[in-house]
Amino acid sequence: MAVDVDRDCADRAVFDLVVEPTLGKQLLELAATLGNLEPAVGDLLQPVVARELVRALARQEDMRTLVQQGARESDRGARGPKTRYRTRGGMPATICRINLVKGLGPALQIAEGETIELPEEVHAALDERTNPTWPTTWFVPRTTGTGAFRDVYSVMNAWGANHCSLSYGHIGADLIALASMLRIPVYMHNVPGEQVFRPAAWNAFGTAEPESADFRACANFGPLYGRA
Repeated sequence: MAVDVDRDCADRAVFDLVVEPTLGKQLLELAATLGNLEPAVGDLLQPVVARELVRALARQEDMRTLVQQGARESDRGARGPKTRYRTRGGMPATICRINLVKGLGPALQIAEGETIELPEEVHAALDERTNPTWPTTWFVPRTTGTGAFRDVYSVMNAWGANHCSLSYGHIGADLIALASMLRIPVYMHNVPGEQVFRPAAWNAFGTAEPESADFRACANFGPLYGRA
């Protein structure tokens, strides 16, 4: 059974549902427009699916993968239902990652940039190379021409692994300040120097190379994370 639902008379369907035989007994009948998107329609589905259904409809997501997902080797570690959507380009964003290094502890990486939109054929080719049931956000970091941010490949090469946490907006300076308070060194970022704030005591560990000084200061003062 397939159901298309347009929100606010959109020019495209934002809901395309294929019900597996095991779910065939769960009748799902929605009007062409949900109006104010009352969550009562969720009573027809399992609670967790219903919650994601209403949220996704409000965001105009492709809901095919919420009810039906292809079984793939790369998806075995995933948890919970997923919706398929593509983030619009031009949104300021920040990715970060904490790497746990033996003998060092946590170390933070930060990259500010923006989301982008790829040509449809390029997106489709890359999307099928991973798992098309996953949501997609194409992100490009702001490069500086030097060091780890010389170009996009350099950023990828220096990144700790193929995962990150993405936030809306450019929040790198806030993350650096928070990391200094917790004594977590930051060993890769593209935040402009005039926006970086660390305690004045960090100056005693060197001013010519702030990144190296950050490691020495964090090691000297000791971690504050993990304390009750």
